[in-house]
Amino acid sequence: MSIDLPGFAAPVTDAQTCFRALLDAMARPGRVHDVAGGLTAPAPLAPATAAVLLTLVDTDTPLWLAPEFSPAREWIDFHCGAPIVTEIGTAGFVVCAVLPDLTTLCAGNDESPDASATVILQIRALGVGRAWHLAGPGLREPARLDVDR
Repeated sequence: MSIDLPGFAAPVTDAQTCFRALLDAMARPGRVHDVAGGLTAPAPLAPATAAVLLTLVDTDTPLWLAPEFSPAREWIDFHCGAPIVTEIGTAGFVVCAVLPDLTTLCAGNDESPDASATVILQIRALGVGRAWHLAGPGLREPARLDVDR
């Protein structure tokens, strides 16, 4: 039973550490951070995906799970309490292994850009696989990110 797997060992400290790493990762695209902190996640969730869910998702954040992640639903329900939605367009967070059609997600609006959906894309590995060239606003110089999807 997946709820037998614990969440963070030190929920407050571990969530704060993960949140700080997530902020740093989003501020510095292409830089890799460890957010899992020794977490054991139920299959098919990767420890990093589980850590992000434990940090960002709660009872006020509708979550859409790609069908392949349904075996972890009980663990997510127990540890996060997030309402699982069936319509991807109503989700605040989307967990998937393949990037969905972004036009189906909530995009927010000028008054509430924070209402847009956040995609948590689980990949197999970083540092190997296809090389992505990252450039644009927020990057002083171009970066490279190797991703195995």
